[in-house]
Amino acid sequence: MVPTIQDPARQAEIGLCVLLAAADGDVSESEIGALSSRLGSLVGDEVPAIALGAIVDAEIEQMGNLGPDRYVRTLVDRLPEARRRAALRGALVIACADGLAPEEER
Repeated sequence: MVPTIQDPARQAEIGLCVLLAAADGDVSESEIGALSSRLGSLVGDEVPAIALGAIVDAEIEQMGNLGPDRYVRTLVDRLPEARRRAALRGALVIACADGLAPEEER
């Protein structure tokens, strides 16, 4: 079975990537490039950009509504333990694309 973009774990991975990219309050060109690459590997080339954008927007809205700590707790609930290490590794590549700001290190 091929996972879909509607998969809650896949959406959580996308959210984690966006969270770490924006952790310092600024998403650099390097982070945008790394984020684009990572999201492409998560959803493939077949997913329309508008569908991916809707998921990113929904995750950003959820971050704003919940705040960072509560949002991170939802990631734990949505990401199966077997996928957490790879998801975090992928998100850290994005955060490190322009070096780590103190906010990103936390």
